[in-house]
Amino acid sequence: MQRNSENEVATRIFRVRWLASGYYEVRDDYGNLLGTTGDEAKAVRHAQYSAQFFREQGFDARVLVKRGEDFVAPELLYA
Repeated sequence: MQRNSENEVATRIFRVRWLASGYYEVRDDYGNLLGTTGDEAKAVRHAQYSAQFFREQGFDARVLVKRGEDFVAPELLYA
């Protein structure tokens, strides 16, 4: 999460990561669980819809997908 000079949240980040149980989870930058699914593409779409909602509210929003030890932008995975 990034903040601007007025201490307001300027960027929201939604993270998708694989769990050992075989599911993917989506969490926001506060650590809140937004959902789980067994399909990575569905998890990424859910995160992208959440990011789009925040963009419509005037925030900058990003989606990151954890692959191995690295987080990558979904545009690089699902281009």
